[in-house]
Amino acid sequence: KISEFDSYKSSMNKNQYILAMGSLTKKKGFDILISAFDYLKHKLPNADLRLKIAGGGNELENYKKLINEKGLNNSINLLGNVAGKRKVTLFKNCLFFVNSSRREPFANVNLEALAAGKPIIATRVGGNAEVVKNGCNGFLIPSEDYVKLGEAMIKLYKNKALIKKMSKRSREIAERYEWESIVEKYINLYEKLLMVNR
Repeated sequence: KISEFDSYKSSMNKNQYILAMGSLTKKKGFDILISAFDYLKHKLPNADLRLKIAGGGNELENYKKLINEKGLNNSINLLGNVAGKRKVTLFKNCLFFVNSSRREPFANVNLEALAAGKPIIATRVGGNAEVVKNGCNGFLIPSEDYVKLGEAMIKLYKNKALIKKMSKRSREIAERYEWESIVEKYINLYEKLLMVNR
């Protein structure tokens, strides 16, 4: 719900970070994201920027190893599972959200990023394209392409005005989703009432 995100204020945090969240499984593509962040760090060596990945799963050790191999231990934080206030705070204070999935029917994390009013960079798979309007509230990029993902992250990171504009659009889309869910509840209620009165 949007109201959950409104009840927590963004803090003026000096530590800028990109957020990603989900189960640490192959299909979620966090290995691609780690490589894309490595690409960003090579292109922008002086960028004071972190990547925070929240979630647990069977690829955790592989991701730790990959982060270590790329020398990114000081730049990438694996946070484990998060919920409640901590989760909302992570969304509210990130620069933008990244969904690097190889497959994705419809991700709740995308809706949470919208509710927090954040731009989203997502792979052009499954339900991602329903939530992310390319160039409007984020960028859609091909799956498996860490260079394109890295370039999209650089583009957004370097353009604070674009982040602000896309944040506003994300919030507007979130409100529409909330309204659609309300309408759906009313339709279900009317259908039930009609069945009872037959």
